[in-house]
Amino acid sequence: MLKKRLLCLMLSMLLVLAAAGCSKEVEAKTVTLKTVSILGGSSEMDVYGGVLAAFSAENSSIYVRDTTVNRSEAYKLDAALEATYTGTDSPDVVYYYAQELSGESLRKYFVPLSEIRKDYPDFASGISDKALDCVRADDGEVYCIPCFGEFSGIAVNTKLLAEIPSDKTQLVSAAKELAASGVILFANPADDCAAVIQQILLCTGGEQSVADALDCVSGSDVLWNGTLAIYDELYNAGAFPPAAITDELAQYVSASDLHDAILGADRDKKNRTDAFELFNSGKAAMIAFSTEDYNRITVTDSVELVMLPLSPVNWVTAAYSEGFFITRTAYNSTVRRDLAVGLVDEMASAQNCADYAKAAGGVSANTDISPLGNTLSASASKRVFESSVIYKNSVSDLDTTRWNEIESHIAAHSSGAVDVGQTVTLLTDRTVDLNELKTQEMQQNSVVSASDVPAVQPAGI
Repeated sequence: MLKKRLLCLMLSMLLVLAAAGCSKEVEAKTVTLKTVSILGGSSEMDVYGGVLAAFSAENSSIYVRDTTVNRSEAYKLDAALEATYTGTDSPDVVYYYAQELSGESLRKYFVPLSEIRKDYPDFASGISDKALDCVRADDGEVYCIPCFGEFSGIAVNTKLLAEIPSDKTQLVSAAKELAASGVILFANPADDCAAVIQQILLCTGGEQSVADALDCVSGSDVLWNGTLAIYDELYNAGAFPPAAITDELAQYVSASDLHDAILGADRDKKNRTDAFELFNSGKAAMIAFSTEDYNRITVTDSVELVMLPLSPVNWVTAAYSEGFFITRTAYNSTVRRDLAVGLVDEMASAQNCADYAKAAGGVSANTDISPLGNTLSASASKRVFESSVIYKNSVSDLDTTRWNEIESHIAAHSSGAVDVGQTVTLLTDRTVDLNELKTQEMQQNSVVSASDVPAVQPAGI
């Protein structure tokens, strides 16, 4: 429908120009469609640039003038966005962060999906409601059309684990059975456990528990005690490879025999275990990971995405946080309106959404995932669309420094350097560090030892 409208528009424009006796050069490029984006330097840029080029080639009267910057330099688009508000050389289509455009400016200068679909009922019709909900503005409207998103979850090699566990008991049983055959359940060691810990918190306490645990709010010790209980049960069943013995840990523990048993006697115990190496080589059946590491998984067949089976709630962790906006200036233009709508509709097609998802290592926003084939991205996309609740923050979206701290503390715990109580102290009080805690422990032990020495009896006469 949109393509027919575009064709009619182009034919009408050419007829008018021909009647006016315009030159062939002017006829070739009649309308300038201005686009801006933050996709510069990204793996998705090739998809974006390819669609722009194809769109311009198919519509010979259109000149697409694109301004693109890297995401880290989004501030450089301030002038272009300001032009949207002032009406001077305003862009027609903007690719930007959904939450950065908000308030009165969003409502006044950009067009909501509900309005567009009154005039173009099939516009972006394939985009999932789940994806649209992720970018919904405070006023309840959707202005941003996402094409792909990020996700985190657990990849399962179904050749190693044909029956995927559905609860904690089955997880523990699977860990023991796999360990007996020399395979680890999870490829993630304790010092690379952020994605696992996030899922335990999410499944056992819901979305708020993750925020509370990270922020050390009052009562978060209960959350961490419960999380460690689950992690310890799985660890003791052989579900995880051991953490690296860092110089700091080496003061308090010796290299665990588990290193030799699982990873081989020649493994450097001071180096972090490469989780992807273990998974790709078939030494581990599952791996928790996020979008940024998607392309490190080389097992391309018999791989499925799941979430940690600890909750009856059908959770999935995914974030659609950016996409295409159509400006009010373009929509009010009798010449550029159909073009802007047609371009964004093309960007949101099943094929292009799949291409964006594959380039980014993410999930498609289009419910037609057939172009993704039998890939992990397809499995992840399907799970997003079928989920009952979407948690919008992957590990990479949250405080990296805090997650590094958490991984360090759990590595210390799993290596035996600190007990559960000490680990909870480290996790809930960021002013305390491992060395301080161990120093206090040694001082207390010294006092206890001194009190155990029998008092010297005075010599008899």
